Amino acid sequence: MVKFFSKLLKRSQVLELGQLNDIKHVVYELDKEGFVELKYLSLWQCPTVQYILHSSTSVEWVPPPNAFCMLEELILDGLDNLEAVCHGPIPMGSFGNLRISSLASTPQEAVVPRSQ
Repeated sequence: MVKFFSKLLKRSQVLELGQLNDIKHVVYELDKEGFVELKYLSLWQCPTVQYILHSSTSVEWVPPPNAFCMLEELILDGLDNLEAVCHGPIPMGSFGNLRISSLASTPQEAVVPRSQ
């Protein structure tokens, strides 16, 4: 299914995804270029999602340099296993336009780290 919609996902400005039960890393698995045209993202009832953006480099993965560069609104609801919005450092240019974020039924510490 993901391959079928990959071209559409790359050019989308508004994206609402719900009840995905087999996705752990949103950018890595859905658009390796980082959804550069996306302005609105809503993820709901996706119990397996661990990270929205996995920015740690590895042998097989180099994160996009400007993932979510146009994103203005991020809505997360029911992401029970979310560990972090971004695993690793946030790449320069990513999330730069984010103005609104909403969390519901999502572990707060995944998005707002506890102070040391």
